[in-house]
Amino acid sequence: MRTLWAALAAAALGLAPLAAFSAPAEGTVLVEASCFPNPFDSRRAPATLRWTLASEAPVEVAVHSVFGARLWRRSFTAGAPGGRPGPNEVAWDGADDTGRKVSKGLYLLVLRAAGERRVVKVGVRH
Repeated sequence: MRTLWAALAAAALGLAPLAAFSAPAEGTVLVEASCFPNPFDSRRAPATLRWTLASEAPVEVAVHSVFGARLWRRSFTAGAPGGRPGPNEVAWDGADDTGRKVSKGLYLLVLRAAGERRVVKVGVRH
C-alpha cells in the first residue's frame, strides 16, 4: 500500500510518470508472486505461496536457501491447477523435499513460468 501511495504522490508532483507503476508489460505471463504470512512460523501453519498467471503456462515453484541450494520444489503443467490463468497457490509447510523442517531464517521463493522468473524473500521463524 505504501508503494501505491508513493507512486501516486510522485505522479501528482510530476516526479515520475504514473505509467511506470501500472500493470505488467504486455506479454508478461507471470504477473505477480507473493507469500502469506511472511514471515511464518512453520510449527503453527504453512505459508501460502501465491502467483497470478495471465495465461496458462507450466510453472515451477521452488524454495532455495540464501546460498542457492534448492530445498523444495513443485511443478505444475499448463492448464492444470497451478498452471491456469488467474490466481494459483500452493502451501509450503517449511520442510525440504525430504520432509525435514528447515532452520529459521531467510529463504528465496523462486517461481518460473514461460521463461519468466519472480523471486520473493520468505522468512521462517520457530
